[in-house]
Amino acid sequence: MKTLDCRKATVVSVCLLLGVFTGRVISCYHYFAEVLPFAVAASGIFFKVLTKKTFLLAVCIAFALGAAASVIDARLFGAQNVEGEYETTGRVCGTRSDGKTVLENLTFDGETVRGKAVAKLDEDYAIGTTVSFGCKAETYKTDVFDAYSASLYCDGIYYNLTETGETCVKVGERTVFEKAKKKITDAIKLYMSEENAGIMKSLLFGDKSDLSKETGEAINGIGMAHIFAVSGLHIGFLAAVIMKLLRKLRVRRDITLAVVFVTLLGYGAVTGFPAGVKRATIMTLVAGIAKLTARKNDSLTTLALSAAIITVTNPRELFDLGFIMSFAAVLGIICFYKPIYRAMTKRVRNKVFRYAAKILSTTIAANTFVLPISFNTFGSFSLYAPIANLIILPIISVVFPIAACAAIFTLAWSGAGAVFYLMNFALDVIRSISETVYVWKFSVIEVNGMGVATVFYIAALTVMSRFVRIKKKYKYPIIGALGAAVIVFAVV
Repeated sequence: MKTLDCRKATVVSVCLLLGVFTGRVISCYHYFAEVLPFAVAASGIFFKVLTKKTFLLAVCIAFALGAAASVIDARLFGAQNVEGEYETTGRVCGTRSDGKTVLENLTFDGETVRGKAVAKLDEDYAIGTTVSFGCKAETYKTDVFDAYSASLYCDGIYYNLTETGETCVKVGERTVFEKAKKKITDAIKLYMSEENAGIMKSLLFGDKSDLSKETGEAINGIGMAHIFAVSGLHIGFLAAVIMKLLRKLRVRRDITLAVVFVTLLGYGAVTGFPAGVKRATIMTLVAGIAKLTARKNDSLTTLALSAAIITVTNPRELFDLGFIMSFAAVLGIICFYKPIYRAMTKRVRNKVFRYAAKILSTTIAANTFVLPISFNTFGSFSLYAPIANLIILPIISVVFPIAACAAIFTLAWSGAGAVFYLMNFALDVIRSISETVYVWKFSVIEVNGMGVATVFYIAALTVMSRFVRIKKKYKYPIIGALGAAVIVFAVV
C-alpha cells in the first residue's frame, strides 16, 4: 500500500509539471489561459462526486494548480513590450559568460519595468553599481524550446540593450550575500594562481566568468561540467561533511537537520539558488524529516515533490536546462544505480574495486536520461566521461568540502583564505587531467539530435526501471519493441 501511495504521489507531481508546461504554452491566449485551470479543477470535483475516487481529484487539482501558477507568473512577472531608444537606469547584478552585463531594477525613461536586461557596456562595472545611459532596447522573443532563449527567460532577463549614449555611474551598495561572495572571491584570487582561481570560483559558486576558454572547453569536453557548475553534487558533499561532524559531536538529529538546512540555504543564497541546489536542499530536508519521524523515505516521491515545490514557486524553472538535466540525472541514479552496481560487484569483494564501481555506476546511471538531452541540445557527448569521473570525482570529494569550509571561515577571518593556497596543487592535477583526456581521439563525438526517437528511448527506460511493475513475459517484448523504434527513428 505504501508503494502504491508513493506512486500516486509521483503521478500527481508529474501532472503538476504538465500543468506548468501547459500554462506557459497557452499563457498568450488570455481568456483560455484563465479559464482552463478552473475548468480542470471543476472536472476533478465532478469526477470525485461521480466515482468517489480521490486520486482523480488530486490529479486534476495538481494540473490546475500548475497551469494557474504558470499563467499568474506570466501575467505578473512576464516581459513588457519594450522597443526603441530610451534613457535607461539599472543596477549591475552580474556578468554572463558571453561578457554582457546583467542589469536589474530597470527604468526606461523614468518608468519602472519588470525583469532584467543584458547590455554590452564599454567598461566592466562592479556588482552593486547603478548605471544610467542612452540605449536602444528590444524585448527578447522567448522560445522555451531553445536552450539559450530559455536560459534568459528562466533568469528573468527579458531585454537586450545596445549602448548609444554616455554612461553615468553611481556607486551603490552590495547586498549581504554579494558582499560575502566578494570577500571569498578576493581571498581566492589572492592565494591562488589566475587559472586555478577561475576553476575554484566555478567550483564554489558556478561562476565561470574567470574560467579560461581552454579550461572551460576541456572540462565540458570530458563531461565534467556538472562538477564545475553548482549542483546537487556539491550540496551532497556539504551536507555529508556537516552531518558527519555533528554526529561525531553527538548533536541531536533535529538540531543537526536544522544546522544543515540553514547552511544549505546560506550557500544557495550566495550562489543564486540554481536548480540543482534547490532540488538537493529540498530532498535533503524531506529525507531528514522522514528519518526524524521514523518514516520510510521514497527517493522517487521525494524527487517528484521537490520538482513540484520548485516549479509552483517559480514556474519558469521547468524550462531551465540546468533544472531538466539535474532532475534527469537524479532520476537515472534512482532508477538504475542499484542494478548497475550489483551487476558490477556481484562476484567481487575488493574494496577499491567496489569504490570505483560506485563512481562508474553513478556516472552511467546519471547519464541514462541525460544522454538524449545532450544529443538534442549540444549535438555531442563525451566518450571518456566515466573515466574522467573515476579520476577527478574522488579529488573533488576532498577539495570541495575543504574549500567550502575555508570560504565560511574566510567570512569571519580573511587570513583563513590561505587554505586556498594549499589547493593549487589539486586543481593543477585536475586541469592537467582534463586537458590531457580532452585531446584524446574521440573524446568528443559529434552526433545528430535524436528527434522522435527520444520519446521511445525515454519510454524504454521507464519500462526498464524498477518502478514499473509488469510481468517479465510482457516487459521484455515491450522494451525490445521500444528499443527497435529508437534505432529506426534515430537512423531515419
